[in-house]
Amino acid sequence: MKPARVSIREIARRAGVDPAVARRALRGVFPARDQSASSRLRAALADVSTPAPAAPPDDDLHGVQIEKSLAPRCSNTGGPVSAAKPDENLTEEGRMLIPKPTITPAARQAWRLRPDVFSPPAAREDVFLGGEMRAVYEHMLAKARHGGLLAVVGESGAGKSTLKDLLVTDLATESEVIVIEPHTQRMEENDKAGKTLKGADIVEAIMGEIAPAQRIHRAAEAALKQVAVALAGSQAASRNRRHLLVIEEAHCLPKPTLRHLKRFLEMKNPAVKGLQRPMLAILLLGQPELADRLSPFDPSVREVWQRCETVHLPPLGQGLEAYVRHRLGQAAQAIESGAIAELAQRLTARGGQSLAYPLAVDNWLAAILNASAGLGGRITAAHVAEALRGMP
Repeated sequence: MKPARVSIREIARRAGVDPAVARRALRGVFPARDQSASSRLRAALADVSTPAPAAPPDDDLHGVQIEKSLAPRCSNTGGPVSAAKPDENLTEEGRMLIPKPTITPAARQAWRLRPDVFSPPAAREDVFLGGEMRAVYEHMLAKARHGGLLAVVGESGAGKSTLKDLLVTDLATESEVIVIEPHTQRMEENDKAGKTLKGADIVEAIMGEIAPAQRIHRAAEAALKQVAVALAGSQAASRNRRHLLVIEEAHCLPKPTLRHLKRFLEMKNPAVKGLQRPMLAILLLGQPELADRLSPFDPSVREVWQRCETVHLPPLGQGLEAYVRHRLGQAAQAIESGAIAELAQRLTARGGQSLAYPLAVDNWLAAILNASAGLGGRITAAHVAEALRGMP
Protein backbone atom coordinates (compact mmCIF):
# COMPACT_ATOMS: atom_id res chain seq x y z
CA MET A 1 0.00 0.00 0.00
CA LYS A 2 2.83 2.42 0.77
CA PRO A 3 4.49 2.18 -2.69
CA ALA A 4 1.04 2.55 -4.29
CA ARG A 5 0.36 5.59 -2.03
CA VAL A 6 -3.01 4.21 -0.95
CA SER A 7 -4.20 4.73 2.62
CA ILE A 8 -6.38 2.57 4.84
CA ARG A 9 -9.10 5.21 4.77
CA GLU A 10 -8.95 5.24 0.98
CA ILE A 11 -9.50 1.48 0.94
CA ALA A 12 -12.44 1.98 3.33
CA ARG A 13 -13.88 4.73 1.10
CA ARG A 14 -13.66 2.58 -2.03
CA ALA A 15 -15.31 -0.35 -0.27
CA GLY A 16 -17.92 1.78 1.51
CA VAL A 17 -17.01 0.49 4.98
CA ASP A 18 -15.69 1.90 8.24
CA PRO A 19 -11.86 2.31 8.43
CA ALA A 20 -11.78 -0.09 11.39
CA VAL A 21 -13.33 -2.79 9.17
CA ALA A 22 -10.70 -2.08 6.51
CA ARG A 23 -7.90 -2.45 9.08
CA ARG A 24 -9.24 -5.86 10.10
CA ALA A 25 -9.41 -6.90 6.45
CA LEU A 26 -5.69 -6.12 6.11
CA ARG A 27 -5.13 -8.75 8.81
CA GLY A 28 -7.27 -11.22 6.89
CA VAL A 29 -10.43 -10.78 8.97
CA PHE A 30 -13.27 -9.95 6.57
CA PRO A 31 -16.90 -9.20 7.58
CA ALA A 32 -18.50 -12.60 7.98
CA ARG A 33 -22.03 -11.24 8.25
CA ASP A 34 -21.82 -8.92 5.25
CA GLN A 35 -20.62 -10.79 2.17
CA SER A 36 -21.20 -7.72 -0.03
CA ALA A 37 -18.81 -5.62 2.09
CA SER A 38 -16.34 -8.49 2.11
CA SER A 39 -16.39 -8.65 -1.70
CA ARG A 40 -15.95 -4.89 -2.02
CA LEU A 41 -12.99 -4.97 0.36
CA ARG A 42 -11.30 -7.78 -1.57
CA ALA A 43 -11.78 -5.85 -4.80
CA ALA A 44 -10.43 -2.63 -3.31
CA LEU A 45 -7.35 -4.42 -1.95
CA ALA A 46 -6.79 -6.17 -5.27
CA ASP A 47 -6.71 -2.77 -7.00
CA VAL A 48 -3.81 -1.65 -4.80
CA SER A 49 -1.40 -3.45 -7.13
CA THR A 50 -2.11 -0.73 -9.69
CA PRO A 51 0.23 2.23 -9.01
CA ALA A 52 -1.65 5.31 -7.83
CA PRO A 53 -1.16 8.79 -9.35
CA ALA A 54 1.60 10.96 -7.95
CA ALA A 55 -0.89 13.09 -6.01
CA PRO A 56 -1.11 12.45 -2.25
CA PRO A 57 -3.77 9.97 -1.07
CA ASP A 58 -7.12 11.21 0.16
CA ASP A 59 -6.32 10.54 3.78
CA ASP A 60 -3.99 9.10 6.32
CA LEU A 61 -2.08 5.88 6.55
CA HIS A 62 -2.00 4.89 10.21
CA GLY A 63 1.40 3.91 11.49
CA VAL A 64 3.55 6.13 9.24
CA GLN A 65 6.40 7.52 11.32
CA ILE A 66 7.16 11.18 10.58
CA GLU A 67 10.79 11.83 11.34
CA LYS A 68 11.54 15.08 9.52
CA SER A 69 10.58 18.51 10.74
CA LEU A 70 7.42 19.76 9.04
CA ALA A 71 7.54 23.40 10.08
CA PRO A 72 10.09 26.21 10.03
CA ARG A 73 12.07 26.29 13.22
CA CYS A 74 12.60 29.66 14.84
CA SER A 75 15.62 31.14 16.53
CA ASN A 76 15.44 32.78 19.94
CA THR A 77 15.31 36.16 18.23
CA GLY A 78 12.16 35.28 16.33
CA GLY A 79 13.75 34.84 12.92
CA PRO A 80 13.04 31.66 10.99
CA VAL A 81 15.82 29.22 10.33
CA SER A 82 15.93 26.79 7.48
CA ALA A 83 12.98 24.43 7.27
CA ALA A 84 13.52 20.78 6.57
CA LYS A 85 12.72 19.74 3.04
CA PRO A 86 9.33 17.99 2.97
CA ASP A 87 9.47 14.29 2.35
CA GLU A 88 7.71 13.53 -0.90
CA ASN A 89 6.61 10.15 0.47
CA LEU A 90 4.63 11.66 3.38
CA THR A 91 0.92 10.99 3.36
CA GLU A 92 -1.58 13.83 3.39
CA GLU A 93 -1.94 13.42 7.16
CA GLY A 94 1.83 13.80 7.46
CA ARG A 95 1.62 17.14 5.68
CA MET A 96 -1.25 18.32 7.89
CA LEU A 97 0.42 17.58 11.24
CA ILE A 98 3.53 19.39 12.44
CA PRO A 99 5.84 19.08 15.47
CA LYS A 100 5.28 21.42 18.38
CA PRO A 101 6.87 24.81 17.59
CA THR A 102 8.46 27.06 20.20
CA ILE A 103 6.74 30.42 20.60
CA THR A 104 9.31 33.10 19.79
CA PRO A 105 9.88 36.20 21.93
CA ALA A 106 8.77 38.32 18.96
CA ALA A 107 5.44 36.48 18.79
CA ARG A 108 4.91 36.72 22.56
CA GLN A 109 5.46 40.46 22.42
CA ALA A 110 3.47 41.10 19.23
CA TRP A 111 0.37 39.19 20.30
CA ARG A 112 0.74 39.62 24.08
CA LEU A 113 0.70 35.89 24.70
CA ARG A 114 0.63 34.36 28.17
CA PRO A 115 3.80 32.43 29.08
CA ASP A 116 1.74 29.23 29.42
CA VAL A 117 -0.51 29.84 26.43
CA PHE A 118 -0.10 26.35 24.93
CA SER A 119 0.64 24.44 28.13
CA PRO A 120 -1.72 21.62 29.18
CA PRO A 121 -4.73 22.92 31.16
CA ALA A 122 -3.83 23.38 34.83
CA ALA A 123 -7.28 24.39 36.15
CA ARG A 124 -10.88 23.55 35.38
CA GLU A 125 -11.52 26.89 33.70
CA ASP A 126 -8.66 26.17 31.28
CA VAL A 127 -10.39 23.09 29.85
CA PHE A 128 -12.45 23.56 26.68
CA LEU A 129 -15.76 21.70 26.93
CA GLY A 130 -17.49 22.78 23.76
CA GLY A 131 -19.53 20.59 21.44
CA GLU A 132 -18.87 16.85 21.52
CA MET A 133 -16.21 17.16 24.22
CA ARG A 134 -18.84 18.07 26.80
CA ALA A 135 -21.05 15.16 25.73
CA VAL A 136 -18.15 12.71 26.06
CA TYR A 137 -17.22 14.15 29.45
CA GLU A 138 -20.77 13.81 30.75
CA HIS A 139 -20.74 10.19 29.63
CA MET A 140 -17.50 9.59 31.57
CA LEU A 141 -18.94 11.27 34.66
CA ALA A 142 -22.10 9.16 34.53
CA LYS A 143 -20.12 5.92 34.38
CA ALA A 144 -17.97 6.99 37.33
CA ARG A 145 -21.03 7.70 39.45
CA HIS A 146 -23.29 4.83 38.42
CA GLY A 147 -21.00 2.02 37.26
CA GLY A 148 -20.37 0.16 34.03
CA LEU A 149 -17.65 -0.21 31.42
CA LEU A 150 -16.88 2.67 29.04
CA ALA A 151 -14.25 3.01 26.30
CA VAL A 152 -13.34 6.52 25.12
CA VAL A 153 -11.68 6.31 21.71
CA GLY A 154 -9.85 9.20 20.09
CA GLU A 155 -6.84 10.09 17.98
CA SER A 156 -3.60 11.19 19.61
CA GLY A 157 -4.08 14.77 20.77
CA ALA A 158 -7.88 14.60 20.75
CA GLY A 159 -8.10 15.49 24.46
CA LYS A 160 -8.64 12.12 26.17
CA SER A 161 -6.11 12.69 28.94
CA THR A 162 -7.35 16.23 29.51
CA LEU A 163 -10.91 14.99 30.01
CA LYS A 164 -9.65 12.24 32.30
CA ASP A 165 -7.73 14.75 34.42
CA LEU A 166 -10.82 16.97 34.60
CA LEU A 167 -12.90 13.97 35.67
CA VAL A 168 -10.46 13.10 38.45
CA THR A 169 -10.46 16.74 39.60
CA ASP A 170 -14.24 16.94 39.71
CA LEU A 171 -14.62 13.58 41.45
CA ALA A 172 -12.10 14.63 44.11
CA THR A 173 -14.32 17.57 45.08
CA GLU A 174 -17.27 15.21 45.61
CA SER A 175 -15.28 12.80 47.83
CA GLU A 176 -17.58 9.95 46.79
CA VAL A 177 -15.65 8.23 43.98
CA ILE A 178 -12.22 6.70 44.56
CA VAL A 179 -10.20 6.74 41.33
CA ILE A 180 -7.73 3.89 40.74
CA GLU A 181 -5.12 4.33 37.99
CA PRO A 182 -2.65 1.51 37.23
CA HIS A 183 0.72 2.70 35.94
CA THR A 184 0.77 2.49 32.12
CA GLN A 185 3.91 4.47 31.26
CA ARG A 186 5.75 1.39 29.95
CA MET A 187 2.69 -0.55 28.83
CA GLU A 188 2.83 -2.28 25.46
CA GLU A 189 0.63 -4.92 23.86
CA ASN A 190 3.29 -7.63 24.26
CA ASP A 191 6.19 -8.29 26.60
CA LYS A 192 8.74 -8.16 23.78
CA ALA A 193 8.18 -4.43 23.18
CA GLY A 194 7.65 -3.42 26.80
CA LYS A 195 5.54 -4.56 29.73
CA THR A 196 1.95 -5.68 29.37
CA LEU A 197 -0.67 -4.73 31.93
CA LYS A 198 -1.91 -7.91 33.57
CA GLY A 199 -4.71 -8.75 35.97
CA ALA A 200 -2.17 -8.93 38.79
CA ASP A 201 -1.15 -5.33 38.08
CA ILE A 202 -4.77 -4.22 38.35
CA VAL A 203 -5.13 -6.10 41.66
CA GLU A 204 -2.02 -4.34 42.95
CA ALA A 205 -3.35 -0.92 41.86
CA ILE A 206 -6.73 -1.45 43.55
CA MET A 207 -5.24 -2.71 46.79
CA GLY A 208 -2.63 0.04 46.79
CA GLU A 209 -5.39 2.65 46.64
CA ILE A 210 -7.99 1.31 49.06
CA ALA A 211 -6.04 -1.06 51.34
CA PRO A 212 -2.34 -0.15 51.12
CA ALA A 213 -1.44 -1.81 54.41
CA GLN A 214 -2.62 -5.27 53.33
CA ARG A 215 -0.25 -7.79 51.85
CA ILE A 216 -1.61 -9.16 48.56
CA HIS A 217 -2.07 -12.93 48.33
CA ARG A 218 0.05 -14.66 45.72
CA ALA A 219 -2.61 -17.04 44.43
CA ALA A 220 -4.75 -15.39 41.75
CA GLU A 221 -8.11 -16.53 43.11
CA ALA A 222 -7.19 -15.56 46.67
CA ALA A 223 -6.04 -12.14 45.46
CA LEU A 224 -9.30 -11.54 43.61
CA LYS A 225 -11.32 -12.47 46.71
CA GLN A 226 -9.11 -10.14 48.72
CA VAL A 227 -9.90 -7.31 46.30
CA ALA A 228 -13.64 -8.00 46.55
CA VAL A 229 -13.50 -7.87 50.36
CA ALA A 230 -11.44 -4.67 50.27
CA LEU A 231 -13.87 -3.00 47.83
CA ALA A 232 -16.81 -4.06 49.97
CA GLY A 233 -15.17 -2.65 53.09
CA SER A 234 -14.43 0.64 51.35
CA GLN A 235 -17.98 0.85 50.03
CA ALA A 236 -19.41 0.14 53.48
CA ALA A 237 -17.62 3.19 54.88
CA SER A 238 -19.96 5.46 52.91
CA ARG A 239 -23.38 4.84 51.41
CA ASN A 240 -22.51 6.78 48.25
CA ARG A 241 -18.97 5.41 47.85
CA ARG A 242 -17.98 4.36 44.32
CA HIS A 243 -14.74 3.06 42.79
CA LEU A 244 -13.50 3.88 39.28
CA LEU A 245 -10.70 1.99 37.53
CA VAL A 246 -9.10 4.16 34.82
CA ILE A 247 -6.75 2.62 32.24
CA GLU A 248 -5.03 4.93 29.77
CA GLU A 249 -3.35 3.70 26.57
CA ALA A 250 -5.94 0.92 26.61
CA HIS A 251 -5.31 0.19 22.92
CA CYS A 252 -2.19 -1.65 24.20
CA LEU A 253 -4.14 -3.98 26.47
CA PRO A 254 -3.56 -7.64 25.55
CA LYS A 255 -6.64 -9.77 25.01
CA PRO A 256 -6.22 -11.82 28.20
CA THR A 257 -6.29 -8.63 30.27
CA LEU A 258 -9.35 -7.40 28.37
CA ARG A 259 -11.12 -10.63 29.27
CA HIS A 260 -10.07 -10.26 32.90
CA LEU A 261 -11.85 -6.89 33.07
CA LYS A 262 -15.17 -8.74 33.12
CA ARG A 263 -14.26 -10.32 36.46
CA PHE A 264 -13.37 -6.96 37.97
CA LEU A 265 -16.53 -5.40 36.58
CA GLU A 266 -18.74 -8.07 38.10
CA MET A 267 -17.13 -8.19 41.55
CA LYS A 268 -19.71 -8.38 44.33
CA ASN A 269 -19.65 -8.07 48.07
CA PRO A 270 -19.07 -11.68 49.22
CA ALA A 271 -21.05 -10.98 52.41
CA VAL A 272 -24.21 -10.00 50.48
CA LYS A 273 -26.28 -12.50 48.54
CA GLY A 274 -28.42 -11.67 45.53
CA LEU A 275 -28.80 -8.37 43.73
CA GLN A 276 -26.46 -5.53 44.63
CA ARG A 277 -24.93 -2.48 43.04
CA PRO A 278 -21.57 -2.82 41.24
CA MET A 279 -18.50 -2.06 43.33
CA LEU A 280 -16.22 -1.05 40.46
CA ALA A 281 -16.70 0.99 37.27
CA ILE A 282 -14.10 0.84 34.49
CA LEU A 283 -13.01 3.58 32.09
CA LEU A 284 -10.73 2.75 29.14
CA LEU A 285 -8.97 5.51 27.20
CA GLY A 286 -7.24 4.69 23.93
CA GLN A 287 -6.46 5.48 20.33
CA PRO A 288 -8.59 4.12 17.43
CA GLU A 289 -6.92 0.73 17.71
CA LEU A 290 -8.91 0.25 20.92
CA ALA A 291 -12.09 0.06 18.84
CA ASP A 292 -10.43 -2.72 16.83
CA ARG A 293 -9.65 -4.63 20.02
CA LEU A 294 -13.29 -4.34 21.05
CA SER A 295 -14.57 -5.37 17.63
CA PRO A 296 -17.80 -7.40 17.59
CA PHE A 297 -16.14 -9.49 14.85
CA ASP A 298 -13.70 -10.87 17.43
CA PRO A 299 -15.41 -13.64 19.42
CA SER A 300 -12.42 -14.05 21.74
CA VAL A 301 -13.37 -10.85 23.61
CA ARG A 302 -17.15 -11.00 23.21
CA GLU A 303 -17.65 -11.05 26.98
CA VAL A 304 -16.07 -7.58 27.00
CA TRP A 305 -17.53 -5.81 23.94
CA GLN A 306 -21.02 -7.00 24.84
CA ARG A 307 -20.71 -5.10 28.14
CA CYS A 308 -18.67 -2.12 26.95
CA GLU A 309 -20.09 1.18 25.75
CA THR A 310 -17.84 3.03 23.29
CA VAL A 311 -17.82 6.76 22.63
CA HIS A 312 -15.58 8.48 20.09
CA LEU A 313 -13.91 11.83 20.67
CA PRO A 314 -14.24 13.61 17.30
CA PRO A 315 -12.26 16.58 15.93
CA LEU A 316 -13.34 20.07 16.97
CA GLY A 317 -15.39 20.65 13.82
CA GLN A 318 -17.75 23.60 14.20
CA GLY A 319 -16.27 24.23 17.64
CA LEU A 320 -12.85 25.15 16.24
CA GLU A 321 -13.32 28.91 16.52
CA ALA A 322 -14.70 28.63 20.06
CA TYR A 323 -11.68 26.50 20.98
CA VAL A 324 -9.22 29.04 19.55
CA ARG A 325 -10.95 31.89 21.43
CA HIS A 326 -10.91 29.87 24.64
CA ARG A 327 -7.31 28.72 24.25
CA LEU A 328 -5.76 32.09 23.41
CA GLY A 329 -7.88 34.26 25.70
CA GLN A 330 -7.36 37.98 25.07
CA ALA A 331 -4.76 37.26 22.38
CA ALA A 332 -7.52 35.69 20.22
CA GLN A 333 -8.84 39.18 19.49
CA ALA A 334 -6.01 39.53 16.97
CA ILE A 335 -7.27 36.57 14.92
CA GLU A 336 -10.16 37.10 12.51
CA SER A 337 -12.80 34.44 11.94
CA GLY A 338 -11.65 34.08 8.35
CA ALA A 339 -8.17 33.16 9.57
CA ILE A 340 -9.60 30.37 11.69
CA ALA A 341 -11.62 29.14 8.71
CA GLU A 342 -8.40 29.05 6.69
CA LEU A 343 -6.77 26.97 9.43
CA ALA A 344 -9.75 24.60 9.44
CA GLN A 345 -9.30 24.15 5.69
CA ARG A 346 -5.63 23.33 6.19
CA LEU A 347 -6.58 20.63 8.69
CA THR A 348 -9.17 19.03 6.40
CA ALA A 349 -8.13 16.31 3.97
CA ARG A 350 -9.45 16.30 0.43
CA GLY A 351 -11.66 13.38 1.35
CA GLY A 352 -13.34 15.51 4.05
CA GLN A 353 -11.55 13.99 7.05
CA SER A 354 -10.77 16.63 9.68
CA LEU A 355 -7.64 16.49 11.83
CA ALA A 356 -8.61 19.59 13.84
CA TYR A 357 -7.84 17.99 17.18
CA PRO A 358 -6.70 20.24 20.06
CA LEU A 359 -3.02 19.26 19.90
CA ALA A 360 -2.78 19.72 16.11
CA VAL A 361 -4.62 23.06 16.35
CA ASP A 362 -2.27 24.27 19.11
CA ASN A 363 0.79 23.44 17.02
CA TRP A 364 -0.54 25.21 13.93
CA LEU A 365 -1.61 28.24 15.95
CA ALA A 366 1.89 28.54 17.40
CA ALA A 367 3.44 28.33 13.95
CA ILE A 368 1.03 30.94 12.54
CA LEU A 369 1.58 33.33 15.45
CA ASN A 370 5.34 33.01 14.97
CA ALA A 371 5.14 33.63 11.22
CA SER A 372 2.77 36.60 11.61
CA ALA A 373 4.66 38.35 14.43
CA GLY A 374 6.13 40.99 12.15
CA LEU A 375 2.97 41.73 10.18
CA GLY A 376 1.24 43.88 12.79
CA GLY A 377 -2.49 44.52 13.07
CA ARG A 378 -4.83 41.53 12.95
CA ILE A 379 -4.22 38.05 11.56
CA THR A 380 -6.42 37.56 8.50
CA ALA A 381 -7.08 34.61 6.24
CA ALA A 382 -4.51 36.04 3.80
CA HIS A 383 -1.90 36.14 6.57
CA VAL A 384 -2.62 32.53 7.49
CA ALA A 385 -2.48 31.42 3.85
CA GLU A 386 0.85 33.22 3.43
CA ALA A 387 2.20 31.61 6.59
CA LEU A 388 1.04 28.19 5.44
CA ARG A 389 2.74 28.60 2.07
CA GLY A 390 6.05 28.69 3.89
CA MET A 391 5.33 25.29 5.42
CA PRO A 392 5.10 21.81 3.87
